[in-house]
Amino acid sequence: MSKINILMNYSLHQTLSMLMTISSSMFLFSKHPLTMGLLMMNQTIMLALMINYMNENPWFPFIIFIIIVGGLMVLFLYMTSITANKKFKFSWWLIPTTITPLFINTNYQPNYQIKMLETMLIKYFSMPNCLIMVMIMAFLLITLIAVVKLTKTNFGALRQH
Repeated sequence: MSKINILMNYSLHQTLSMLMTISSSMFLFSKHPLTMGLLMMNQTIMLALMINYMNENPWFPFIIFIIIVGGLMVLFLYMTSITANKKFKFSWWLIPTTITPLFINTNYQPNYQIKMLETMLIKYFSMPNCLIMVMIMAFLLITLIAVVKLTKTNFGALRQH
C-alpha cells in the first residue's frame, strides 16, 4: 500500500473513532427514548463500518448490524409503549460539549496496531474456533425459531387491549 492509502485509512479510522466517542457522550446526556434510539442506531452503523474496515468482509458486520437493529426495535417498541406522550426537549448546551473533542485530537501519527487487529479477527474463523462459531450460529438460529414459536402475537406484552 502506498503512504497516501495508509494515511487515508488511518484518517477514516480516526474519524469513526471520534464520532463513536461523541455519540457515546451524547447518549449519556439524552433522556428521551427517541433520542436514545437514534443515537444507538448511529452507534450501530459506525460499529458496522469500523468492523468492515478492519475485517474487509461485509458479512460479519452485516449480521451484527441486523442483530443489534432487531434488538433496538424491540427496545424502541417497549420504551414508546411506556412513555408514549413524553415531550421531546433539546438541550442546546449539548452541541458545544460534543463538538469539543473534535478539536482536542492532536494525535496524527499512524497507528500500526490496526494490522494486528485484522489478523486477530481471522483467528475466530480459523479451524479450531470455526466449529465454535458454527455452533454459536446454530444455537442462535434455534433460539430465534423457539422464540418466534413461543410468542403469540395476539397476547403479546406490548399489545394494548
